Parts: sequence; structure tokens; C-alpha cells
Amino acid sequence: MKHICSFALVTLVLLLSGCTYFKHDTVALDPVGPPPPADTKGPAGTLVVYTALDKQPNPIGIEGYPIHTDYQILDASGKVIYVVHNSAGTFGELPATIRLPEGAYQVHAHVKGFRKQLTVPVILVANETTTVHLDGDKSWIGSTFNQGNGIVSLPNGQIVGWRAVKTN
Repeated sequence: MKHICSFALVTLVLLLSGCTYFKHDTVALDPVGPPPPADTKGPAGTLVVYTALDKQPNPIGIEGYPIHTDYQILDASGKVIYVVHNSAGTFGELPATIRLPEGAYQVHAHVKGFRKQLTVPVILVANETTTVHLDGDKSWIGSTFNQGNGIVSLPNGQIVGWRAVKTN
């Protein structure tokens, strides 16, 4: 009888401690959101670069969707500040969207129809998007595109974007 009471007491203690162990407490936390902007130098602009396309194999070795090739962002002095994995969207078919402090940069990227990578100067303006088209696609130009001095084109005539407006 003494052993049965001891066994019952030990079992009861283990059961009660087990309930405490598995009890889920609610913890009050602040809401989680996107990270704060990495730049502290001022307002940011957005850069989107449609680099030359390349078909990437998927994990099982089958040729995949064409994606935009990676590129580098250089500061005004030519120092590499970012290497951009230029893939977004469900299948990686869209170029990445990059936010940087406004200012002058350079994009070093693969361009359709050129063997070597080219360096394109870009200007980012706060709350504006600078888009560079290096993939040879002309569908973005549209029928109202003015072929005047408001464009930037490569030596082969390929239009890559709008000419930056110079400010004093």
C-alpha cells in the first residue's frame, strides 16, 4: 500500500509538471514589418534594370524561364557598392527593384547584342523610378515615344531609357 501511494504521488507530480511544461503562454510583441530603409543619407529613389536575358536551369536540370542577368551598381567614383541578383516575380522573370539614396551611380551589366558588359551612368531622384532597358525589348517604348534628345541610346541605336534631366 505504501508503494502504491508513493507511485500515485510521483505520477501526480509528473502530470502536473508536464501540464506546465506544455502550457502555451501568450507573449506580447510589437508588430513585425519590413526593415527600416538602409540609407540614412536622404530620400531614396528606385532603380530597375532590364539586363540581357539568360535561361537558367531549374533544380532538376531542365532549361528554365529566361531571367535578367545580374549586374553591379557602382558609386560615382566607380567603386562597386552592390551586386544585384536581378530576378523577381513568381518565376524570376522580372528584374529586381532597388532603392538607393538619390544621386549619381553607374550600372555595369550585360547588354543584349554586346559581347562585353557595358557601364551606364544613371541618376536616381527621390521618390522617382529610373528604368534602364538593356534587354533589347522595344515594347516599352510605345507609339508616342519621342525620338528626340530626350532619349539615351547605345551606339547600335538601341534605346536604353530617358535622358536624365540636369538640375542646378
